[in-house]
Amino acid sequence: MALQVHFIEIPARIWETEPGSRPFKELAKDAVGMERRIEKGVNVTEERERYALICNWIEQQALDLLSQGGSQRFHAWGTRGDESRKAEMYLLLTEEIQKFSLSDLDRIARHQSEQAFRVSLRSMVESARNWLRACLERKPARREQAAWRFKSNWNSLMLAIGLPGKPHVYPVSRHRVGKSFFAPGGEVQAQWMLYERLDESLVGAGMLSVAEERATFYRMADRAGSAMIEILTTSD
Repeated sequence: MALQVHFIEIPARIWETEPGSRPFKELAKDAVGMERRIEKGVNVTEERERYALICNWIEQQALDLLSQGGSQRFHAWGTRGDESRKAEMYLLLTEEIQKFSLSDLDRIARHQSEQAFRVSLRSMVESARNWLRACLERKPARREQAAWRFKSNWNSLMLAIGLPGKPHVYPVSRHRVGKSFFAPGGEVQAQWMLYERLDESLVGAGMLSVAEERATFYRMADRAGSAMIEILTTSD
């Protein structure tokens, strides 16, 4: 049985508006709320069942979107024989991250705080220029896309400013290894910053290349102002 990890990039506009019955954005909020209740020990059995159902629904909607060409980019580990080891190493890596001490996370967070502000400010200024250029060119489609990107980058900047010295750190949750939903802006940005800062003092040398590649996936999504959905699957 082969393990596979899929990284599906979701454009910000689709994240906030699709699927029509309930957008990814709202589904992800529901999942996070369930996760918090599980961690607090509130109706754990019922919440775990609901959580599994909503995770499966989000994954299926992301895969449907991918098949329809709605995803900007798609990456996968384990779909080819030479990459099967990456999927296995990634699961080991997420287990290692769960073992991090508070001092480990604080050290990463201090670096993230400074870097988050610089990256967010630069991205916000660039997206503002693109938005203005699209408005001057009177191209509605480009203007709409540029507006969504500016909004996402503005929110990231506000997040960086509002959390001096203690930015959000988003390690993969132990309740959803391989099933992660990261919103455009701050959450996607925090992912590539976290994995980019890993070193041999925190994880094994063999995991670093996987961490670096994952960070690249998320950096690309962040530049595009997209969300990211990870899906863990198995095949014979």
